[in-house]
Formats: sequence, structure tokens, C-alpha cells
Amino acid sequence: MPRGPILLIPLNIIRDFVKKIDSNAFERDTIDIFLGFDVDEKQIFVVYKNSELDVTSYSVRSYPK
Repeated sequence: MPRGPILLIPLNIIRDFVKKIDSNAFERDTIDIFLGFDVDEKQIFVVYKNSELDVTSYSVRSYPK
């Protein structure tokens, strides 16, 4: 059960983010992406390789500021 906000991130946002970093990523069987939080836990990021995409705005419920 989520203890914080629930994210609904459109898959095309993640796809475009990953393709921008690694154009061959979707030719492989798997792609490892992670969710990360800033130090104060006020922002949520999708992390792929050494790049981050802020996805806080895709929270269904407001994330505490």
C-alpha cells in the first residue's frame, strides 16, 4: 500500500525520456528504471542511468511541500 502519493505517469513520458538517453534501449529485453526521491522527499524522479526526470507533477494526490 502506498504511504505517499500515487503516481500515474503516462508511458510515453517514460519512453521519450529513456530514448533521449539511450536510443537503443528498446532493442533489449529489459530496461531498468527506478524511482528516486530528493533529500527532503518533496520531489519524485524517474532515474535511468545517470539521468533524472522530475515526475512529481504526475502525483494523483499532492505531494507534501
